[in-house]
Amino acid sequence: MARINEFSVKLISNKSVSIDSSFFIYHLENIKPYNELTSIAIKRISSGELFCNISTLVISELFVRPFKEKNFKNVGLFEEFIRTFPNSRICDFDFDIAKLSAKIRAQSSLRTPDAILLATAIISGSDVFITNDLNLKKFSDDKLQILVMEDYIK
Repeated sequence: MARINEFSVKLISNKSVSIDSSFFIYHLENIKPYNELTSIAIKRISSGELFCNISTLVISELFVRPFKEKNFKNVGLFEEFIRTFPNSRICDFDFDIAKLSAKIRAQSSLRTPDAILLATAIISGSDVFITNDLNLKKFSDDKLQILVMEDYIK
């Protein structure tokens, strides 16, 4: 429980966040134990304590499984959730994000999708990027803190 409180405190000390697709999958599919963390962040965003920047890449990744399973009910539910998510904006992939993601890849050897997500977070002005990808821990930037959910459920 103490680690979950630590996660909450980390969020309180920031103004904006970017979120990886795994976060939304855990939340929308109610996957334990991560759903405790996602609920904390969703409440902070919904209340206006945090602003959320969402990469269009997250949306693409979020819909793969429901489309693959032909689960059109979840496609609709996921779309409704994203489109009505308060205190958030969807950030399009553009030239500046593409250029910064190339720089991130060159410096860290991260995969292109991860570099795009991190570049989007930085360019959109996010203070924090929430993920469950342990590989992103190796990324370092003085403008962006990486919170890996796994670190807060142990």
